Amino acid sequence: MSNGINLRFSDISEDEQGKPSVIKSHNLKVNRILGRNEDNKKGMAYIPVTAPLQALLKEMDYEKHRNSERFLIAPDSNFQRNSLMNVLSRSFSHYWQQTGIAKELNFADLRKTFISELFLVAGTKATMLTGHSNQQVLNEHYISNELLAKEMSKANLFPALNSNGNGRQDELKNIRERQKSKSQTLER
Repeated sequence: MSNGINLRFSDISEDEQGKPSVIKSHNLKVNRILGRNEDNKKGMAYIPVTAPLQALLKEMDYEKHRNSERFLIAPDSNFQRNSLMNVLSRSFSHYWQQTGIAKELNFADLRKTFISELFLVAGTKATMLTGHSNQQVLNEHYISNELLAKEMSKANLFPALNSNGNGRQDELKNIRERQKSKSQTLER
């Protein structure tokens, strides 16, 4: 994925209605690993602009800054971008510890959460957005099995067993009542 600290308003693409839809950026990790130094050979990362991100961009005066070279994160900071990235990472860890929550969490966990949520929405197509070579990499290193299980607990995995008064549910109820009736008859 990209290094978010370097994202600019000009990296945002819009849909047909002029709303932000995708943020395009060089995939720094992949480009570094593959030694891609020339702009025309660098791989890209595509970040979907979700409704909450659209709302945030609106708060950040998107209309005023659209297509500008203004940074999305800390645009007025005098820090070097790499220094700012380190400050943000350490700040996240510091403030997380201040919450008193026992679970250990660091800045990198945000990436894992994002990729897990992306997988829930996009399925195996998530690898196309993350830039990973295959689904196995995501499964082993990024997708949270706990998050997937929690999400699946909300899903209707067995629609035939719905208690909406039709079909299979009524059939199962009738079978149980017949079995109960037979066992009562045998007891007499």
